[in-house]
Amino acid sequence: MAELEAIDSRVKTYLMDIGYDKWSRAHSKANRTMTMTSNIAESVNVANKHARDLPVVNLLDFMTTLIQKWNYTNRKDAVESFMKIGAKCEKILADKTILSHTMTVLPSTEFLHLVIDGQTRNVVRLHEKNCTYGRFQLDDIPCPHAMTVIQKFHMDSYKCCSDYYNIDYLLKTYEIPVNPLPDETTWQIPEHVSSQVVLPPKGKIKPGRPKKKRGIGGWEGNIVTCALCGKKGHNRRTCRNIPKRD
Repeated sequence: MAELEAIDSRVKTYLMDIGYDKWSRAHSKANRTMTMTSNIAESVNVANKHARDLPVVNLLDFMTTLIQKWNYTNRKDAVESFMKIGAKCEKILADKTILSHTMTVLPSTEFLHLVIDGQTRNVVRLHEKNCTYGRFQLDDIPCPHAMTVIQKFHMDSYKCCSDYYNIDYLLKTYEIPVNPLPDETTWQIPEHVSSQVVLPPKGKIKPGRPKKKRGIGGWEGNIVTCALCGKKGHNRRTCRNIPKRD
C-alpha cells in the first residue's frame, strides 16, 4: 500500500473504499481455487511458438490438431487412471502429508481440532473444510494442518477434497471431442466469403527480429537485485546509484 500511495494516492483510497473482497484473494467471497486462469493460455503460448509465422489457415490447422491431441491424451489418461482424483491433486496431497508429519493434533470434538505447527496454532474444522491457516478453504483441498488430523484419525482425505478434483469431473472436461478438419477439397465455402479479398494489415514493421517471448511481469518471476547498491530492478552492470568519483 505504501508503494501504491507513493505512485498515486488515489489508488490506495479507491482500493480501501471498494473493500478487500474485490481485489484480495484471501478476502474474496468467491472461491477462486488454486488454478490460474491463464494456465491454458501459457501452455498454448509455448506450444505454438514456431507456428506463429505460418499463414493464418495453416496456423488454425496447427492449433486444431494441437488441441485435438491434448484433448485425446488427457481424456485417455483420465480413463486409464486408478486414482480417485487427478494426478496433480494427488501429488499435492502427498506433499502436504509429508509436511504434516512434524505437526501435533489436540482434538476438541470429532471435527474440531487444534493443530500445533512449531510456534503457530491453527484451528481445523473438517466438517466445514476450514482452517485458520486459510489454504484449506481457498484450494478446496486439505492443507498440511488438515492432513495432520486426517492422518491421525485415519480418515479419508479424498472426501475433504472438492468434487471438481474427482476423475469423473476430469472426464467431463474432455468428453466433448475436437472435430478433425477434413481435406480442403471438401470444404463448402459460401460465395460471400470466398469473394472477399483479405489485405495485409496496415502498420509499420519494427526493425530487428520479432520477439516471440512475451514480457514477464515482476510478479511472475524473480526480481533482479543489484549487488552494488542492494536495490531491485537492475543489476550491477546497469547500476546508476553508485556515486561517481571526483
